[in-house]
Amino acid sequence: MRRYILDAVRDAITHHPDNKLKDYIEFGGKGKERPLSYSSVEKTFYSFFIYGDVLETPLNHRMEEDENPRELEKEQIQKLMNVVADKVYAGQNDPAIGTARIESQIQKGVDVSEGHLRAFRLSREEILYAWLRLIRQIVQNYFITIGKPIQEDKLFQYRFPEPLWDSIENFVTS
Repeated sequence: MRRYILDAVRDAITHHPDNKLKDYIEFGGKGKERPLSYSSVEKTFYSFFIYGDVLETPLNHRMEEDENPRELEKEQIQKLMNVVADKVYAGQNDPAIGTARIESQIQKGVDVSEGHLRAFRLSREEILYAWLRLIRQIVQNYFITIGKPIQEDKLFQYRFPEPLWDSIENFVTS
């Protein structure tokens, strides 16, 4: 049952019509056109930010107040993905260049824009892992600073106020 629930959460985020990051995800294995693999997204965004167990509350818990933990989690992870898509990939990633042997192309003198190269390098799984971990720390520090106790494994199930979103955007932009 746990696996079905988590798969449903991942699918709802990944295939949501407003998810801008899905345009930069390679869903079909080891493609060379898009900078992110679905596997990398799963190992970073989803493993960091989706609570990995079944909730003890009913499915409709706090639904009327728009504070349902799973819905809030999906909404905020998708918003984070949109921030990343807007700040890292939009207008930077060039699908015509792709990602195939890009470092080798640069060494051979092929002209690759700085924005495309940055987007490509930030998409590498180990790099993505490192900077998403820092976003997690930004969120944790924010809640510590305002004195609100939280469960770290349910981080995205707490509503993020606008100042926190501003801090996240500033970090992704820099």
